[in-house]
Amino acid sequence: MKLKNKKLIAGLLATSFTLATVLAGCGGGGNSNAQQASSDQPAETITFTCADVMSTGNNVSLGIHKFAELVEEKSGGTMIVDVHSDAELGNDVDTVQQVQAGSLDMANSSTDNFSAFDPDVTALCLPYIVSSDKLQPLYDAIDNGELGDYYRERMAAQNLHPLMWCEYGFRCFHSATKPITSPADMKDMKLRATSSKVELAAAEALSAPAQTVAWGETYTALQQGTVDGESNTFGLLHAAKHDEVLKYSATTEHNYSMHILFMAEDKYQALTDEQKAILDEAAAEAVAWQREQSATLEAQAKEDFKANGVEIVELTAEQKAEWADAMAGVYDKMVPSVISQEVVDMIRATQE
Repeated sequence: MKLKNKKLIAGLLATSFTLATVLAGCGGGGNSNAQQASSDQPAETITFTCADVMSTGNNVSLGIHKFAELVEEKSGGTMIVDVHSDAELGNDVDTVQQVQAGSLDMANSSTDNFSAFDPDVTALCLPYIVSSDKLQPLYDAIDNGELGDYYRERMAAQNLHPLMWCEYGFRCFHSATKPITSPADMKDMKLRATSSKVELAAAEALSAPAQTVAWGETYTALQQGTVDGESNTFGLLHAAKHDEVLKYSATTEHNYSMHILFMAEDKYQALTDEQKAILDEAAAEAVAWQREQSATLEAQAKEDFKANGVEIVELTAEQKAEWADAMAGVYDKMVPSVISQEVVDMIRATQE
């Protein structure tokens, strides 16, 4: 589904984004690409190279490709987003750093891994700070409210401009060795974890020894017993065929995550108002579509888990409250020493 080597509209001059930006600011008139379009002088084409760390067909990747399609459509082919999925250009931390430095046009990062840039974004991932039945108020606060303004200001100071806040979903606990119903079932379970401080603190709170294992090695680690379980969405795990080695799941929905698509703030501001509007409109339409698709894909993945013989415990609200209590110590460890109380309060306000 990559957008490489697309035929450009006849008469258009293909250029890189960097060159296009330079040309936009050169000359006495200072005309931009969009302003140069006329009946006898076609607009130049800007190509944005976009790094996507997610797998092709994943709910996040689908949204980014939808964004690319809409940008090309709305610009009449004068703006192209060249998407490289499957972490082809590197992991999210590395590629976002390249966006900051100006050597890459766009990249996406999970809210968990964005802790390398701003721990306050990781507040979204704190245990049970977001509920699956109250996502729309969170979307509204990020897309058009105080929470989004707070994050945009902090990101701009790091030369990052968020284009899309894609839905990733809620992580649940899954096991290859024993059923999971209550927090007590996690004791001594060797749990695959990333380097996320929130994830590691949650494992510690549950007395589950965390094993840092690369994502590409997790299937084998489960198969060989190096780890007993993991925490992730049904959608991602089914796409990676982990339901072939997992036997038990519980709908804990303990950890929420989003994926943010960025470009550099200075490159965004160098665009014309018309070009900014195209990116903004495409992003708004694509993210609305992506969030709807995410809910459908997650529900289908859960059914596929069941079809593959995985035993899923559907937790009640009272049972989830027990899990929340078990992981309450994560807040004591992270707030306000790592994550600010201010942003925690803003997120909680969306869930009231």
